Amino acid sequence: MALSKTQLDRYFADGFLIVDGLFDPAELHLKLATVLERMAELPAAKRQVLLALEETPRFRAAHQRLLEIVRKLEQNAKQETLAPAPTPASPPAEKP
Repeated sequence: MALSKTQLDRYFADGFLIVDGLFDPAELHLKLATVLERMAELPAAKRQVLLALEETPRFRAAHQRLLEIVRKLEQNAKQETLAPAPTPASPPAEKP
């Protein structure tokens, strides 16, 4: 279930995602990264994964998520470079 930006703002308070008063910062950063990834906010998702790894460097799930996000970012960059540049539309020819 993906959350909207408004829902994310509601759950995000004072720099920490609140979940029933208990939280594991690394796990919450990873969950936020997952939501951001589903919203196609890949750079923000990558940042959240890196924050999770900063909290818990051996967090295997965060390492896996980071690999997935980096692959998607690389794939997007590759598609952008392969896509032909749009040609400007020429005005219709005038009739004599």
